[in-house]
Amino acid sequence: MRNPERIRWVMDKLEKLWMKYPDWRLGQLVYNIAGRDPFHIEDYQLITQGYGKFTNELIDISDSSIPKYYIDPDDMKEFVNSLRSTKMEEE
Repeated sequence: MRNPERIRWVMDKLEKLWMKYPDWRLGQLVYNIAGRDPFHIEDYQLITQGYGKFTNELIDISDSSIPKYYIDPDDMKEFVNSLRSTKMEEE
């Protein structure tokens, strides 16, 4: 199950973006952010892309206010690999 804490964070960030373009429909906002069918885009990617495209504000995904659900899969792989290499060095 996905972490439900993500919902409040995503909706808060999405609301701030939508307030900049109040004439857009919700689907239009989401599509404009994603630039493609948004079905496969992760929540944190949608928000970081939206802020990157439509504001001067950057979202730091290492920010502690972001639920831990939002760890980028590539960053997670890097972290796991670093643990493996540390473990191997210890042996």
